[in-house]
Amino acid sequence: ASPAVRGFGHAVSTCVCCGVTDEPRELEPPTSFSRSLLWQLQRASYQRQGLLAWRPGGLPLQITSNPFIARGYADVIAGFVRDRQRAAPARRPLQIVELGAGSGRFGFYLLRALVAAFARDGDGPPPFRLVMTDLVDGNLDGWLAHPRLRPFVDQGLLDVARFDAEQPAPLTLLASGEIVAAMSWRTTFAS
Repeated sequence: ASPAVRGFGHAVSTCVCCGVTDEPRELEPPTSFSRSLLWQLQRASYQRQGLLAWRPGGLPLQITSNPFIARGYADVIAGFVRDRQRAAPARRPLQIVELGAGSGRFGFYLLRALVAAFARDGDGPPPFRLVMTDLVDGNLDGWLAHPRLRPFVDQGLLDVARFDAEQPAPLTLLASGEIVAAMSWRTTFAS
């Protein structure tokens, strides 16, 4: 019999030879998604595959990780920063934290769009820092070494940190060495 999944938490077996289908049976009792078997399988898959999860034929990412979407986010963030500066000039750059940055593609597009938005204003260096986070340490290393992201790290516009949604903790930024306490985040969340 070959298993097929019908709905969340139920499996149906259909015999390849005769086509007889078993009644659905529950794989696990009702539970929150973050405690489900599907969550555990997804988490293990991301940890095992790392950046390879987004290779061609892997996870789809074009719908959320493209220049058009990034420019939309950048326009909103730039407007927020401008409004904030007019109301009360900030002493520190805005920290933008991307939770689960995955391939890093959205972060790259967002950085390019933000730099362009602030360059149009001509008000000096961009008043932000993007912190890309992920559960997978190999992804963090990959971003820091990536030739398209490295210039942003060197300019102080990008840093990376490990973040586990199941065990939230302060972010330890790998490039700068700073620690950002969760309760002190004055942050815009993206992605």
